[in-house]
Amino acid sequence: MTDVNRRMNVISSVITAEMSHFKEERDTLMKQALKSNLVEFLAKKPSTNYCSMTWCIIVMKGPNF
Repeated sequence: MTDVNRRMNVISSVITAEMSHFKEERDTLMKQALKSNLVEFLAKKPSTNYCSMTWCIIVMKGPNF
C-alpha cells in the first residue's frame, strides 16, 4: 500500500507542476498578445484618451507586477 501512496504522491506532484507551468506560460502569452494588439491600436490612433493609456500601462506592466 505504501508503494501505491508513493506513486500517487509522485503523480500528484508532476500534475501540479505541469498545471503551474502551463498557467505561467498562458499568462505570459496572453500578456504579450494583449500588449502587441494594444500597441498596434494606439499607433493607428493619433490621439489616445485616458482609458487607452490606462490599458496600455496595465498590459505593459501588469496590474499586479
